[in-house]
Amino acid sequence: MMRKNLTTGLLALVMALGAVACSDDDPTEPKESELSTEEATALAEALARVGDDVALKVFLQAVSQGSNALAPAGIDALGDVFTPQSHGGPHKSFTLSVEDVPCVGGEGDVSAQLTVTTTEYPEEDRVVLEAEGTMTHQACRVVARKQQGQQVFAITGDPNLSWTLRLEAVGDELVGEQTFAYNGAFRWTTPDGRAGRCTVDYSLTVDMDEKRAEAAGTFCGVNVQWTAGGSDA
Repeated sequence: MMRKNLTTGLLALVMALGAVACSDDDPTEPKESELSTEEATALAEALARVGDDVALKVFLQAVSQGSNALAPAGIDALGDVFTPQSHGGPHKSFTLSVEDVPCVGGEGDVSAQLTVTTTEYPEEDRVVLEAEGTMTHQACRVVARKQQGQQVFAITGDPNLSWTLRLEAVGDELVGEQTFAYNGAFRWTTPDGRAGRCTVDYSLTVDMDEKRAEAAGTFCGVNVQWTAGGSDA
């Protein structure tokens, strides 16, 4: 049950973290090849929605080809759906991938790959889950929802967006530090002729013992700076 909860929760957590809020002290109007803070935040959220849709298709594909697909313990039952990376001992690993998934915005497509490795410590009822993935957009239409109206973007990976994640649990409870890192680059265009290139490089740490989360880095040239919980709550 613990492994299934961790693997199922991985999907929702990763995509939610993909939309970490941005902040910037410089309110100046962006150039045609740049995004404003509001646009960058809205685009991060829009890309997270695209990622959520693609990741759901990855898992549904696995479920359709085998039983107990969401649990690392079910790897052996899935045959070719999972690609074993190691045998014996506490380690289990599998890889899932999808190609040319239509974008939720109606144009373009996304390809993705996800590799998950679990390390179990039965005597402690503890498991560590580590994951890494890539997502490659190809002329993918996304709709960024701003406070006033919306902005349409066409996103193409340059070459892609990638992320890593580490979760640890004892029993059914997450413990210690949970870490997430998100990086890569993509090119964007808008219907009114604006165009540019975005780089993504930020990380987030959630300390379950301190009940505190903190993110830092950049998204499309805008600072990512976010904290919640802990003694500051």
